[in-house]
Parts: sequence; structure tokens; C-alpha cells
Amino acid sequence: MRLIPALMFVLILFGCKKPQEKIEKLVYDSKQIASLIKHTYEFNSAGKIKTDYSATYYYILGVPIDSAFSTVQFTYTATGKVASEFSLPDSSRRIRTYNKVDSLTGDFNINNFGDTSFLAVNTYQEGKLVKTVNRMLSSRFPENLEDVKKEDFRSYDTALFISELVYDNNTERSIFKDAKGNITGERVDSYKESRRVKSVVYSFIGSQKYVSQTINYNYENGADADFIAIGTQGDILSFQKTMFGEEGKVVSNYHGNMKVRDAWYYNKQD
Repeated sequence: MRLIPALMFVLILFGCKKPQEKIEKLVYDSKQIASLIKHTYEFNSAGKIKTDYSATYYYILGVPIDSAFSTVQFTYTATGKVASEFSLPDSSRRIRTYNKVDSLTGDFNINNFGDTSFLAVNTYQEGKLVKTVNRMLSSRFPENLEDVKKEDFRSYDTALFISELVYDNNTERSIFKDAKGNITGERVDSYKESRRVKSVVYSFIGSQKYVSQTINYNYENGADADFIAIGTQGDILSFQKTMFGEEGKVVSNYHGNMKVRDAWYYNKQD
């Protein structure tokens, strides 16, 4: 199931719940919808998405107030991996590169000025990912707002993040660093039969390390794991829940930091 006919961002009207309580099914009314994205696809001869035509509608209290339309064109490698995405109307691009065994080595977002606004570069050793470098450019707001031109937003602030991975039996340890090499976070993933079953995320204040959240995964609804992230106070920070109906599956995500839930609707096409 890979065709996505609609994506809805649904505002959450309740607070976090304790982990011992069951995650509720997706229930909402039209007044909760903040935005709705509808996708229409054109496929190539290999059955892969060639063009994605999407329409976004914005709502306030269930009433549509604005809309936007975009087109994304895809190309693929000889082995079927996504090689590029070209977006209209802003002419931005996303380029992916791979090594000889089809592992992702580079992921680059290029804006309409031709600047690489985001990049992720992966390094592998003996077939395992050992390092990722992420760099993100964000437009710096012009100090002088008189006679502002589009080019004035080409002044950027840069954020650089580095993650290093260490493997030990059935665990994978990721160490996150800033541009100066200071450790800013850590995550330890536990695996069982090649599936990630648990993650413990740590944060740092100076040299002090503490647990910030614990994530548990389950695979009852397919190869893509659902999960639930629990904070230090026992509250649900985020979760993903997959549900199935007559028309296809619905994947619901709750983002606790924003108090927002989104729902992805799939049809039954393989």
C-alpha cells in the first residue's frame, strides 16, 4: 500500500495520557482539521510514481480559507531507488545518491537559488552506517524591511549536526554532536531478530546525561513498526498507530510537542 490519496493534520484537543491507558482510535470532527492534502499520481511504465499532483486546503474551525497546489516529478536509479524529486512551482529539487549496494550516501535539498538548503551525508564501514552529517540552511530575516527583494532572503543561518553510530551485539548506539563536536544527545536502539524493539533517548545538560524518553515498537500491523514514546513523567510524547478499514489503511501520528495529530490515508494499491 503506497498510494496516498489524502493527508490530514488534525488538531489534538486533549492532553497527554498515561502509557498504561490504551491509545484511542482516530476520532475527530471537521472542526479539528487544520489542513488537508490530496494527492493524485501519474505512474511510469515500471509502476512507480512519476508525478505527484497535490492540492493543500487550509481550514479554520472546519471552514476552508485558502489553498495551494504543487507538482513533484520523480526519477529513479536503474535499481528502482528514488534519484531525484523536482518540485513546481518553486523549482526546488531533492537529489539522492547511493553506493554500489544501494545504501543511501547523500540526500540533498536544493532551493530555487541553486543553494543546498539541506544535506545529509552518510559514511559506511563494512556495510554498516557509522556516521551522518546533517547541514541545514535557514533564511535569515532581513534587518531592513524597506524595499525587500526575494534575493534578500538568500542570507542564511547554518545548523550542523553530526551523528556517530556504534554497534554492540543487538544494540545500536547513536551519539549526536553539534558543529563544535560537543555531545548534545544519545540514543540506544535495541534489536531482536533484526527488528528494532526499543529505543532509549538521552539528553545532556553540560556533562550530565539523563533519559528524556523511551520508545517501544511493535510490528503487529506490518513491516513498518508502530511505536509509542514515553517521557520521564510517564506521559505519551508521541505515537504512531496503524488501522485498517475497507478502503485501505490509516496511519495516525501524534506529535506531543505541538499537540497535533496527522493521519495518512492509503488505498489498497500495492
